[in-house]
Amino acid sequence: MAGRYDEALAQLRETLEMNPRFAPAHNRLGWAYLAEGRHEEAIREFQMAIDLSGTDDPDLLLDLGFGYAIAHRRAEATRILARLKGQHERGLIPSGAIAILYGALGERDNAFAWLEKAYEERDPELTYIKVGPRFEPLRHDVRFQQLVHRIGLPQ
Repeated sequence: MAGRYDEALAQLRETLEMNPRFAPAHNRLGWAYLAEGRHEEAIREFQMAIDLSGTDDPDLLLDLGFGYAIAHRRAEATRILARLKGQHERGLIPSGAIAILYGALGERDNAFAWLEKAYEERDPELTYIKVGPRFEPLRHDVRFQQLVHRIGLPQ
């Protein structure tokens, strides 16, 4: 999150040398690759994290969907969005996750509608709104700054 991707990559590679099956390191590596514009490598790491975790962890699935969306692989991202919405309907994930994926897909109106729900629900995902990379696609929209203000975070 500090933007020190070279250091992060070095540390993650060292971690994976010690344990190549450590799913969280693959997930973080995916984010580092995504930040560097290495979309396909990021997607591969996000998928590896899911495979190694052996679960349907919605956070890992969200990251994979985000990677697909940023890589302009809309069909894959939309399929993941549908899965996440199904999980949301069953109360398994908060509204912020849906907002994030809509934002990555460039569907800002849908993203902000879901962010409103997240705000009303006091979604813990919003604690990362100013620093989390998942919110990057929405940061330049005036509605984003308005939401940050309503949450009570400093500008």
